Amino acid sequence: MPPGNVSVTRPDSANGVPASGAVAAPAASGSAEGGADAIPRAVRVDPTESARFGSATEAAARVAARWPLSPPRLRGEAQPPYPEAARRTGIEGTVLVKAHVLASGSVDAAEVRRSAGHPDLDHAALDTIRRAHFVPAERGGQPVAVWVEIPVQFKLER
Repeated sequence: MPPGNVSVTRPDSANGVPASGAVAAPAASGSAEGGADAIPRAVRVDPTESARFGSATEAAARVAARWPLSPPRLRGEAQPPYPEAARRTGIEGTVLVKAHVLASGSVDAAEVRRSAGHPDLDHAALDTIRRAHFVPAERGGQPVAVWVEIPVQFKLER
């Protein structure tokens, strides 16, 4: 059986859009790792903004939305092993993994967004992304938690 290649597309393009084409989205507002809590301390919310949006938290979230977001970048290599059962049967595919990357760069949650059509490929991709470490996303120079989609491609060499 031919050897296989596995590639993990890095979500680290300069324009804030991960290489997969998926946009890194800030974590839910009010979480300890992202959203309103991730606003740089230097940002002050004008009282008229608070009155206009109903609360300081909502106004802070609106201000944070104006700050550019740099996506997380994968540290080092994150190459899942090619599952032997899939290799033997010639199965290839791409798994799209949605991961929550914390401000620390670790992944605290991951799920398969789109299956490769074989559970062994899905599990290998998911396990690898869960163990991966990232340079965290940043908003206004401060690390923030974000959800990002990462494609993991399994392809056999011919």
